Amino acid sequence: MLASLLNFVQGAVEMSTIGCVELASVVLIVYYIYAKTRTLEILTNLFPHLKLNINYRPTIVKFNTMGNEMLTTLRRNVQPETKQANALTHAQGTNNMLQLTPHAGKKPYQSMFDWGVYFPFLAQCLRIKRFEYPQVSGPTQEDLMIQRAIKQAAEQIVREQRIESHKTCNLIGDTSNDTEESKKYQDILSNQERRANNILMNMRSTLNHYLIMLTSWLLYKLLPCFLSGVVTHTRQIETLKKASERAPGIPLIFLPLHRSHLDYIMVTFILTNNDIRSPLVAAGDNLQIPVFGGLLRGLGAFFIKRKIDPVVGKKDILYRAILQQYIQHALKMSHNVEFFIEGGRTRTGKPCMPKGGILSVIVNAFMDHSIPDALLVPVSVNYERLVDGNFVCEQKGEKKVPESFWKAMAGIWKTLHSKYGLMRIDFNEPYSIKELVQSYNKVATDDSHFKVYKPSERKLQHNQSTSSLYGTDVVCEEHRTLIDSISREVVYDCATATSVMSTNALAFLMLTQFRKGALATDIALALDSLRNRIKGRKDMAFAGDSLHIVNYSADLLGEGLITRTKDECGQTHLQPVQSIEASIELSYYSNTLTPHFALQSVLMITFHELLSLKGYRNGKYTRNFEKKSR
Repeated sequence: MLASLLNFVQGAVEMSTIGCVELASVVLIVYYIYAKTRTLEILTNLFPHLKLNINYRPTIVKFNTMGNEMLTTLRRNVQPETKQANALTHAQGTNNMLQLTPHAGKKPYQSMFDWGVYFPFLAQCLRIKRFEYPQVSGPTQEDLMIQRAIKQAAEQIVREQRIESHKTCNLIGDTSNDTEESKKYQDILSNQERRANNILMNMRSTLNHYLIMLTSWLLYKLLPCFLSGVVTHTRQIETLKKASERAPGIPLIFLPLHRSHLDYIMVTFILTNNDIRSPLVAAGDNLQIPVFGGLLRGLGAFFIKRKIDPVVGKKDILYRAILQQYIQHALKMSHNVEFFIEGGRTRTGKPCMPKGGILSVIVNAFMDHSIPDALLVPVSVNYERLVDGNFVCEQKGEKKVPESFWKAMAGIWKTLHSKYGLMRIDFNEPYSIKELVQSYNKVATDDSHFKVYKPSERKLQHNQSTSSLYGTDVVCEEHRTLIDSISREVVYDCATATSVMSTNALAFLMLTQFRKGALATDIALALDSLRNRIKGRKDMAFAGDSLHIVNYSADLLGEGLITRTKDECGQTHLQPVQSIEASIELSYYSNTLTPHFALQSVLMITFHELLSLKGYRNGKYTRNFEKKSR
């Protein structure tokens, strides 16, 4: 009896201890959110008689004040008379998603007694449109193509074992019989079945509506701690809504240029809060770390290997088959899909060459009539200051530090105590895979400038070959050309539509015109000239007084990149830090403008080279130059 009583007391003490720890954790989290967000300000507005003190973070308040003054950056600098292709799309202005709560206090909940008026972020997250997200792993596992791939992988292993044991068999004689061979094959087949199940379990997404709601609320609270805004264009969101409503069974394929790990969840955050179905996101298995891997999986991530084939020259048939069938079944179930067409984050700030593996699977799904169509949506993402830090070490040749739980925790803690300015996301006009394939199959007209193809030579047809069935490789030459053309067009559209942030413009000017530094007023004049040069052709994500923008951008980039001093007259002098690391990081921000000036630069260099040649006279080459050139 006494022993039972002691055990009961011991258990109660242990449970109370665990409960106290959990309660303390919850209190710390609530207090942290309370301290890091505008909760105190909201309570002050709701209960003014309490006279709460809101001056709890003077440095952040100063930054937020500057951010509010820069809120004009949330309006595009496009003139009404501009007749460019992008003018109509970008003419209606932008929204800050951190302040936008369309489901709070609006119809059908419009009422002064609606609780959403007083708790807008909570109401926004609870009232977002709910979609059904069927699990893809079940139908994928039962697919006949997977079963066939398992057998093919087992047969491949048996053949390799026979080749390896061939010399031994020649030396000691072949003592195996059919029964032993059959038993070995069955063991290998069982191993491949278990491997297929493990691959699918590690790959699968567990997209969950309730986790999306919870994460949205947390993002509404935590993002303002380090971002002054998450900016989207109203017209672009309306276009996506119309596209998804017009054809609800047609999947949307989002193709962002990859800059930060934050990209994974921000596209989902924006789509969800605008009542658009959240996508399944292709993520590298390097992000499959404790806690965060499960969180990303619940938000729609399905993990794929960074290197599909473990041995060079040997294809992993089983893994390729599972990956292809998983994506195809996701498309059949009308899931939207998101993947980074560059394959990874850019280390230079310039767009990377596209990788068309997953895109070829999507096109193949259309070609074999698994889906009627799919809409490709190029997505451009840009930051005033990169949340992931910089890639200077990797640019200098140092090995990348792999992701881990503690590295992620340290990164989050550092991020929450820093300021990164604005984040801008642009969704380009969707275009149909069906229309792209049809336009590719059209025959070019002969105007003595373009090559003419016969229909039989150029028409793209689906090829049911086993080599393309179990992989993401494109075998057909016409198919490869189509995938390459679409991939390059997507990257070009993304680079063209990427908004120029204030830090991009300042870094560009400091590296091209003011390497030795200059007065802030002179840099502001150069910024005015730059804005006038690219106005209407490149989207400027900021507006207002150029001098204020220069000072704001210099503060955001920090003393590690741009030094600020005062001269004898009290004027501000800015100068880029003279170090390799600072130049590499400034180049990252500056390279956003590089694609805009690339063609002009090539032409100017060509003209300069031609004019500097001695053999060039009066608009033509002399015979002496022609002989020398030979």
